[in-house]
Amino acid sequence: MPSGGGYSIKAFQKHCLVRRRRVLSNVVHGMLSEPGSWRGFAHCLAPDAWRRAALDALADVNLADRANARADALSGGQQQRVAIARALVRRPQLLIADEPAASLDPVSGHDVMALFTRLCAGHDITMLFTSHDMAHVRDHADRIVAMKAGRILFDKPSATTTDADLEETFRVETR
Repeated sequence: MPSGGGYSIKAFQKHCLVRRRRVLSNVVHGMLSEPGSWRGFAHCLAPDAWRRAALDALADVNLADRANARADALSGGQQQRVAIARALVRRPQLLIADEPAASLDPVSGHDVMALFTRLCAGHDITMLFTSHDMAHVRDHADRIVAMKAGRILFDKPSATTTDADLEETFRVETR
């Protein structure tokens, strides 16, 4: 498995899966920037180590049993977990997630954030995520940096962030 050589990976709001490809191939796509990356086009072309890493990542997100399913046969939450596995397959040191739960219903969104939090902690990965969902922020962030009008409004541990701090972040200023 790759060692997490000091790079970062981004996870986006949209899953960006190749819908007609197998789940395992979509996770192997996470290796496309590695030397010999053309082999990452499909899991059947990928080196054994990449396939094992992809299967391990799918096991981490509880989808190992869906490795041979087409991506378009999965629910939205399952597709998001495949995207998480693809992001984590290379064991980055930093994961940047842009509104990772925005396209999901509230229960699935909470489950995905809990999964991100657990996996990043378990693999010693720092996660930086953006969110407008203050419940996700409070439940899954160690530190909150709030921005308003292009400036940092506050930067503090989530445990010391108050409701008033969060309300100030979203208060619309009238002039």
